Amino acid sequence: MCVLDTRDSPARFSRLRDAFVDVGGEDMQSRMLDWLRSAPRGTVVLAGSDEGLELIARHRAELLDVGCVPMEANDETLLAMLDKERTYASAGEQGIPAPRVRRLSAGVDIEAVSRELSYPCVLKPVHSHVFARRAKVRAKVLTADSPEDLKAVFERMSAIGVEMLVTEVIAGADDEFVSYYGYLDERGEPLLELTKRKIRQNPPHFGIGTYHATTHDPEVAEVGLRFLRAVGLRGLGNVEFKRDSTDGQLKLIECNARFTMANELIRAAGIDLALFSYNRLLGRATQPVDSYRDDARLWYPLEDVQAFLRYRRNGELSLGRWVGSLLYRQHFPVARLDDPLPALARASRQISNAARARKIEPPAARSGGSPRGATSGSRPDLARSTSSDHAWRRLRPEPHRLAPADRACDALYERIWREAADATGARIEQLAPGLFELSRDGASVRVLRQAIDIDDPVTLELARDRSLTHRRLAAAGVRVADSERPIPGRPYRLLLLDGELIDAGGQGADLREAVSPQLLAEARSAQSAVGLRLAAVDVVTQDPTRPLAEVGGAISEVCGTPELDHDDLPAAPDGLARVAIPILRRLLCETVAPMPDEAQQHR
Repeated sequence: MCVLDTRDSPARFSRLRDAFVDVGGEDMQSRMLDWLRSAPRGTVVLAGSDEGLELIARHRAELLDVGCVPMEANDETLLAMLDKERTYASAGEQGIPAPRVRRLSAGVDIEAVSRELSYPCVLKPVHSHVFARRAKVRAKVLTADSPEDLKAVFERMSAIGVEMLVTEVIAGADDEFVSYYGYLDERGEPLLELTKRKIRQNPPHFGIGTYHATTHDPEVAEVGLRFLRAVGLRGLGNVEFKRDSTDGQLKLIECNARFTMANELIRAAGIDLALFSYNRLLGRATQPVDSYRDDARLWYPLEDVQAFLRYRRNGELSLGRWVGSLLYRQHFPVARLDDPLPALARASRQISNAARARKIEPPAARSGGSPRGATSGSRPDLARSTSSDHAWRRLRPEPHRLAPADRACDALYERIWREAADATGARIEQLAPGLFELSRDGASVRVLRQAIDIDDPVTLELARDRSLTHRRLAAAGVRVADSERPIPGRPYRLLLLDGELIDAGGQGADLREAVSPQLLAEARSAQSAVGLRLAAVDVVTQDPTRPLAEVGGAISEVCGTPELDHDDLPAAPDGLARVAIPILRRLLCETVAPMPDEAQQHR
């Protein structure tokens, strides 16, 4: 079994997979397709994400030509279900209730739309996978508490090329989110069926499920099957509804024609969807499944603790009721005794997320409220303009609220910077956890984890906006990756400080001596166009020893606060890239000749 996913996938560490291919980035579908073109004949292709689903729907003929066996589906229906507006329209045509929606596209009169709505309202991406790729938030939806919030979200999403739907909020508790799973044959007959419900989600009301249970709900099964048949779905399908407390009706939320996060729950209940799909694609005997275990539970412990604290602050859940809900045999999304590394990797990813400056929840949200313009369960800057110091403030929470993951992250970067200080003869002073000042011969610099105080916050914020960055790169004549057209090649990373190549690597290779002068010049142009002193320039190319134009390559991203232990940078046996050493040498020892041999001995 080979897994094609982003490098932070827990499956990367599973002993049950034969190979793992990192396809992360803006052009992940082209990377998947590139690998599949050379896959062994007879390779079964199953989709666990919308990216994979769209690839199958658009390239089924090519996959079949190269000998792959893509998952069973009606491709026109797959593409329709990836578009939430078309999904809701299909529900309306079949008389299945759905929330009222308005599409927020370029040119819409947002002032007029904002006056028509009641608040709070929910904003969903038309295409969830495009939203996840460009907005880079874990939340599935955003919320707006006022017309000002709505306009701010619209402007932010428009800037990164993400179309949104604004929908009404369906009244009812979070445990009224229910789902139907079915596998339909070529006649539209279900070979298996299952229903489930959410018990909790994080953030409450607008978040991702943290606790689920299987059910036997005839109404959910009847409406779900009716919808899948009506849209012409074939193969695996999942429909989510919410029961409206005002009228008791099931109202459609979304439809997924792929495996979902509840796959392990369904397997624990007695239905192995992956094995069933695999056997059917290979023509093996598959008997219809007519039973499964009721009230099987799937629990995300860390996320559910966070959810409980929020529910309790809102007065919706007591400690006793939360503990009582857990008095069942629990199943976990990735934890298995015979394959423990994925669970450990998933937990450690929280440390990496903190190190990579992902969203830190603001104090107002922790207290149960939302700051003016903030979106529930999302980055606060998605719904409001950022202040000039936001790029720095988001790197760490309040000191008295440091979580274990934050403390571990601080310890990692303390190790990195103390080692760099030793290598360069610099003095290091800890100002706070994760915050250091390094000095030598009258020169000094402050660092906060991976962030170095050399680029101003406004430029760092600009670099975080991929759409804006791409426009600046294109205006400067730099070859930029286009999400609509696949870029042939593999991802590589060039780390530059003031135009000097600090490190380069990708696909496990050390490229510091192999990068072509033309490619280096293009990376420098990209760095200059964004205005960064320290930049990680990510490129996709078939051959880093040749110019991008010759091989059809392009620059996919320019990062302003690159993580200093990045997988794509050459590393020592302990897994850490030693890029902090040449960076610190450049900043504090510019009059000292470079010492490549010394840097090498630290690898």
